[in-house]
Order: sequence, then C-alpha cells, then structure tokens
Amino acid sequence: MTVEEQAEVLNKLNLVLEDFQMLRDGEWEPDTKSCNSSIDNVTSIIYTIENG
Repeated sequence: MTVEEQAEVLNKLNLVLEDFQMLRDGEWEPDTKSCNSSIDNVTSIIYTIENG
C-alpha cells in the first residue's frame, strides 16, 4: 500500500469513526445518503487493503 493509500484509508476511517461517535451521542440522524456515504467509505477501505 502506498503512502497516499494509507493516508486515504486513515482519513476514511476517521470519517467513519466520527459518524459512529455522532450516532452514539445522538448528534446524527442518518439518512440514506449519509448512510451510503459511510458504507462507501468502508467498502473503499476494504478494497484498498485487499488490493493494496
């Protein structure tokens, strides 16, 4: 995995972590678009790790 890919994965993991924290704290009422964005981030992370 390149340095750029590592940075991208870490950025996406931080976004997903933030989503979970906001959900836990009741600060986020997810809609379809925001849920799909989080799912896309996780899917992208998995792809990068599997293929990087």
